[in-house]
Amino acid sequence: MLSCFEKIFGVKLTGPEKSLIEGESSANITSDGTGSITSVQWIKDNSPLSPSDSIIFSSDNRSVSISPVQRSDSGEYQCTYTNPVSSETAKLSLIINYGPEDVSIQGEDVVDLGVRVSLSCSANSQPSASFSWKFNGSDTGVTTDTFTIDQTDFTHSGDYVCTALNRVTKRSATLKHTLREVIKAFMAFWQVTRVYFYSQLKWTLIFHILLHRDML
Repeated sequence: MLSCFEKIFGVKLTGPEKSLIEGESSANITSDGTGSITSVQWIKDNSPLSPSDSIIFSSDNRSVSISPVQRSDSGEYQCTYTNPVSSETAKLSLIINYGPEDVSIQGEDVVDLGVRVSLSCSANSQPSASFSWKFNGSDTGVTTDTFTIDQTDFTHSGDYVCTALNRVTKRSATLKHTLREVIKAFMAFWQVTRVYFYSQLKWTLIFHILLHRDML
C-alpha cells in the first residue's frame, strides 16, 4: 500500500504575550504547521520536555501548558513536526521573572574615622533589581547598588537599609546593615589632649607654687 505524505512547512510557536511571574503566572505554548504530521516532539534547552505536575500536554501533543511557572521554566522551547519525508522545528523562549530575594550587603561594619566606606547591595532577581537606601529611617536619595561615604565621621554611625525592587514582579526586599566608627581617632585625640592638659596643669601648679613662695 502506497502512503503519501505532504511536506511539513510553516511550523511556528505561539506563547504568552504578558510578562511571566514565578508562582503566579501560567504559560501556554501552542504549535501550528501545515502538512502531514505523524509525530510532534518537544524539547527544552536541548533536552526532551516531559509532563509533570505543572507541565501538561494537550491530547494531540501540539500545545503545552505550564502552571504555575517557576524560574526553572525559563529557557528555549522547541517543537518539531515530523513525517517520513520531512520535518520542521520552531523555537520560542520563555523568561520567568522572580525576586528579589537573598538580599546581601557587602562592606565593613566597623571603620575608623576619616576613611572612605562603600556598602554594596545585591539581590537575586529577574530582571535585575533597582536599589534605594535609607539611613536611620530617612531616605538618602541614593538609588544605585552602592552607597559611598567619602570620609566617615560620628554622624555616619547607624543603620543603613537597602531596598531591592523588581519592577516587573512588583516585589521588594530589604536588609539592614549597621555601621559603627571605632574611636581610635578619638582616643588618639584624647591622648594628645590629655597630655597637653596635664602638661598645662603641671606648669600652672609650678607657677602658683613659685609665686606663692616669692610672696612669703
